[in-house]
Amino acid sequence: MMQTVNERLRDESIAHAVWISRYSMVWLPE
Repeated sequence: MMQTVNERLRDESIAHAVWISRYSMVWLPE
């Protein structure tokens, strides 16, 4: 089943935000 462009962009942006949040915790200590 093919996703629409908007759905794909949304899913990729969410995954990217999660990746950033994980690595920012590693590289930017509180």
